[in-house]
Amino acid sequence: MIATNAFGMGVDKSDVRMVIHYDLPENLESYYQEAGRAGRDGKDAYAVILFQEQDRIKLEQNFDREFPSMEEIKRVYRALSNYLKLAVGGGEGVSFPFDLSQFIQQYQLDSRETWNILRILEQDGWIYLTDGFYQSSRLRILVEREVLYDYQLRNVDKDALIKLLLRLYQGILSDATMIQESALANLLRKSEIEVVSMLRALHRDGIIEYLERSEERRLTMLRERVQVDNFMIDQTMYQFRKKRRREGIDQILAYIETLDCRQRFLLHYFDDQLEVDCGVCDRCRAAGRQKMKRADYLIIRKAIFDKLEKKEYPVRLLIDEFDSREKNWVISVLQYLLNEESIIKYNGIIMKKSEDL
Repeated sequence: MIATNAFGMGVDKSDVRMVIHYDLPENLESYYQEAGRAGRDGKDAYAVILFQEQDRIKLEQNFDREFPSMEEIKRVYRALSNYLKLAVGGGEGVSFPFDLSQFIQQYQLDSRETWNILRILEQDGWIYLTDGFYQSSRLRILVEREVLYDYQLRNVDKDALIKLLLRLYQGILSDATMIQESALANLLRKSEIEVVSMLRALHRDGIIEYLERSEERRLTMLRERVQVDNFMIDQTMYQFRKKRRREGIDQILAYIETLDCRQRFLLHYFDDQLEVDCGVCDRCRAAGRQKMKRADYLIIRKAIFDKLEKKEYPVRLLIDEFDSREKNWVISVLQYLLNEESIIKYNGIIMKKSEDL
C-alpha cells in the first residue's frame, strides 16, 4: 500500500506490518502518528525512515520556500494584483477565475514558493481560494450494502466501477473520500469522460454523493488592493509559524541523528520517560551487538527460560526480575528470542513456546 500522509490513511487497517517514510516527516508529531499506523493489532511491526544527506538539503530548501522574505511576498502580491487587473482601493469581496500555472508562467515565479505565498496571503486574510483549488473530487456511498448490491444486479454496466470504488477507497461507505477519475478510468480501461458520466448517473440515482472538482478555480479578494509600500502581514503570527516549523525540522533531524535509544528520544520529546532503553530500535540493537558477549547472551537466555519454566510473565515484570544493569541486555535477548520464535508474546504476556507447537 502506497499512500500520502493523509489523516485517514491506514486507521481502519490493523495489520500493517511496516511503515516506510520515503520522505522526511515534517515533525516528530507527524512521524509518531504516521509510524503508529503499523502494528495496531499488537503484533510486531516496523517503522523505517529512508534518509540521505540530500534529504537534509531538500528540507532546508523547502523551509526557505515555505517562509520566504517579505520582499518575495510583496512581489507575488503585486503580481497577483496586476494579474487580476485590480486598481488600488478596489477588489474587496470580488471573486475571479484563477489559473495558477498561467499566473506563475506569466510572471516567471517559482511554483512552490508562489503556492506557499498564496497560502500565507490566505492565512492572513487577504485572499480566499475555493475548495476546488485544493481538493480532488469527493465521493461517498449513500446506501446500505444490500441496496447497493441490488443496484449492481440491475445496472451491470456500472458494476465494475462500483466494485473498484469499494476496493480502492475503504472509507467511502461512511465519509466523503477524495477520488481521482483519471485513475479509475485507467483501471477500467475507459475514458475519463465515460467514468465521470457513470459517476454522475450514480449521483442522480441517489446511490452516491459525487462532489466534482470545480473546473474553474476561483480566487476571492477579501480586502481592497493597497499600494505595495502599505502592504503588510501579521508578523507576530508569521514568525510564530516559522519558529514552530523550524523547531519541527530540528527535532526530526535530531531524531534521525541520535545515537541513543530512539524510543527514549521520542518519549522524552512528548514529556514522558522510559526507564530503560527499548532494546528494539536500530540504535539499541547496534549497541547490544557491540557490548554483549556470547557468554553473557547465553547466561541471560538461560535465565529467561528458567523463569518461563515456572510461570508466564507480563513483559515488564519479567524484565524487572533482572538486575538493573542487565535490563537493556534482557530486552535485546527477549527481542531476539521473539524474532526466532523461541518464546511467544500474547496480549503483553511472555511465555515459553510449547513443544507441541
